[in-house]
Amino acid sequence: MRSKIFSFHQYSVNQFNKFVAVNGDCSQPDMGLSEEDKLSLMNEVNLVFHCAASVKFDAPVPYNFKQNTLGSKYMVDLVKKFKQIDHYIYVSTAFVNCQVKIFQDEITDFQDDIDVIIDKLHNSKSDEEMEEIAKPYFNGRPNSYINQGTC
Repeated sequence: MRSKIFSFHQYSVNQFNKFVAVNGDCSQPDMGLSEEDKLSLMNEVNLVFHCAASVKFDAPVPYNFKQNTLGSKYMVDLVKKFKQIDHYIYVSTAFVNCQVKIFQDEITDFQDDIDVIIDKLHNSKSDEEMEEIAKPYFNGRPNSYINQGTC
């Protein structure tokens, strides 16, 4: 917030005190937060920007699945416990529908329920099995990062 990019607006010191960084891990339920941090967030936070993700375009499906798909699911699951939440904002990249020539601003359906897909991938017995399970869902997307971003 102290960057020149925000220089169009003057922020008071009190506004900066509203931002607190906490250590977490997107690949873990409840973001791997300590109980103290989790309780504090659940009782005090009313706005969440979720923009944590791996942008490794060539990462194997298991890596991006754990970081991005499960990470997003775990964040939503955690935010549902927040007592004062007003807004949840998910920030993604522009690359999730690169296989589409003309992009329409619309919600498109997956071929299966997203929870079914997540369960299939999460319960796979090996990285190789996960890669095979994921292939039918790529739908022309060139890599696992872009495919995971659509979940």
